[in-house]
Amino acid sequence: YEKGFFPLLTRHDGEFLTYDDNPHTFEGAAPRQGRVILLKFPSEGHARRWYADPDYQALSDHRRAATNLEFITMARSLPARS
Repeated sequence: YEKGFFPLLTRHDGEFLTYDDNPHTFEGAAPRQGRVILLKFPSEGHARRWYADPDYQALSDHRRAATNLEFITMARSLPARS
């Protein structure tokens, strides 16, 4: 999965920021368990095209078979201040 992941990420101008196998939760009733991965895209459209890419979806079948994924979330940036 990892070998094919990064070429697909860069195809869509995505950037791998970091991962953490033991994230710390300061507050909340349902703290995250396991790996958290942060990616960055230049726009929402880039992120959506990456996720919808048939090559990425085919590759994701390997991840889905090997992991217990709880969510993939997109957080948008704040709008520019005027």
